[in-house]
Amino acid sequence: MTDKELHKLKRVELLQMMVSLSHENEQLKGNIKNLNEESATLHQTIETLQKENQALRESATAAPEDKKEFHSVPEAACHIEEILAAAQKMTAQCLEAIQQMGEKEQEVSAKPEKSDTLKPDAEEQKNRANEALYDE
Repeated sequence: MTDKELHKLKRVELLQMMVSLSHENEQLKGNIKNLNEESATLHQTIETLQKENQALRESATAAPEDKKEFHSVPEAACHIEEILAAAQKMTAQCLEAIQQMGEKEQEVSAKPEKSDTLKPDAEEQKNRANEALYDE
């Protein structure tokens, strides 16, 4: 809206705009707070997964004296299955974290960004503003 258009508006209309923008501002602040909390949770999940990944890598590249010697193919196969199960568990956790991030993003984008109608509090404030203007 240009300056010229703003100057043409009545006080009541300007007050209504201010109230509407104030409500929208509060809603956006709440959204930011929620997103920051979700981001912190996801960062913690990522840190945990990275630590688990590092532990798995360290166990896979352990010193030769720490490595097990397998005397048969079935023993080696069981050990490999354990490693694959741990890797699959980590993959599932990563996918779950990514899915949660996607769901949260969809929730935020699905929320209406701007309300075209005034809420009951805004309507009450509008009425008070009108009364104050007419009392002058």
